[in-house]
Amino acid sequence: MRSAERIKAQVLMAQVLMAQVLMAQVLMAQVLMAQVLMAPVHIAPVHMARVLMAPVFMAPVFMAPVLMKRWRGGARRCACGRSPVRTVLPAALVALAALPALAGEADVEAVDVRPEAGGTYRFDVTVAHADEGWDHHADQWEVLDEDGTVLATRVLAHPHVDEQPFARSLGGVAVSDGVRHVVVRARDSVHGHGGDEVRLALPDR
Repeated sequence: MRSAERIKAQVLMAQVLMAQVLMAQVLMAQVLMAQVLMAPVHIAPVHMARVLMAPVFMAPVFMAPVLMKRWRGGARRCACGRSPVRTVLPAALVALAALPALAGEADVEAVDVRPEAGGTYRFDVTVAHADEGWDHHADQWEVLDEDGTVLATRVLAHPHVDEQPFARSLGGVAVSDGVRHVVVRARDSVHGHGGDEVRLALPDR
């Protein structure tokens, strides 16, 4: 009797674990498709990567019937001493390993730069990042010269969870006379720099 109760408990644990994995995969698939559909007409490299990786992230969802059939087979064979948890757990761990972080690195999608009176410049920068809240969000963007010297920093004072992508401006940016091109990059609070950057020529040089 105790053996039968233990088997039932193992079956229940396996079922709950697989349900949680499948729910996480469905949620990730929904977020992934929403990000792709909201991408601008000009698809940035990060959006193209999401499209190409979609089959990898969504494969466990479509494999659910096969995995559940395998789990039921393991449950029927448990009388021979094989635990159904051992049957399902490897597949569940593989599915969990395929889940990416919802928020990756911050990407600069577009930059508009205009000269101002006095020789300075105004930058209007569009940033994309799947902000999750105060623990993980895009927290600034920077203007650099071609040598990597930071010319100006625009601090982003709060997360933009419901505003993606978002545009923010910074005026009064002084650029040395010998600089003809600048680079704009964004940063997030977890990964730092590393997302897509934009290199552009200053309009009057």
